[in-house]
Amino acid sequence: MRIVVLGGTGQVGRMVVEKLERRSGAAAREFFETTTQRLLEAEKRAGVKHHVVLSIVGADHAGEDGYFAAKGVQENLVRSGPIAHSILRSTQFYDFARQIAEWNTAQDTVHLPPKAVQPVAASDVAEALVDLAMGDPLGGAVDFGGPEQMPLPDFVRRVLRVDHDPRYVVEDAETTTLGFNISGDLLLPRSPQRLASTTLDAWVHEEGRRLVAGIR
Repeated sequence: MRIVVLGGTGQVGRMVVEKLERRSGAAAREFFETTTQRLLEAEKRAGVKHHVVLSIVGADHAGEDGYFAAKGVQENLVRSGPIAHSILRSTQFYDFARQIAEWNTAQDTVHLPPKAVQPVAASDVAEALVDLAMGDPLGGAVDFGGPEQMPLPDFVRRVLRVDHDPRYVVEDAETTTLGFNISGDLLLPRSPQRLASTTLDAWVHEEGRRLVAGIR
């Protein structure tokens, strides 16, 4: 379901958005609980030896609300399940900057706090998942991020620039970032961790080439 909240940046509007996010988190939690339990049971019957999960950096410290917490529930089910496992906790994908901008735009301006992020190319995440699947189970989780840290506003600004998006991106330490229900210090990969090789500049260059060719 897609819900548009007019005036979502006002006092009441923000409260409405936050409550909707919590309910979406509950739905995500129910989804991950149901599907993960069924999948683990099916894998046990089929004799599967290795269960690989894509999760999110910070999911294990996200509290009780929101999508991050729902992924944490999924992790716990896999950890306590009957199948040997590996969990890859990824940071935000580069192209997720567009969604962050959509969630946090007021009129023609994107307001974002100066949180540090370490985004990653989705292609690098896919390769890391393949490497895990072809190796021995970790029996735990590893964090995975891009090769460089940057302020959240800079990250979003650089991605919007390649789209020729006219919105302004401003640093606003007082704003509450929609789409992140965890504190800023949990958005970065922690040990044990692995780092990808594709920089944001390299990804932006490829996105620009694809945009010109009309193949996005």
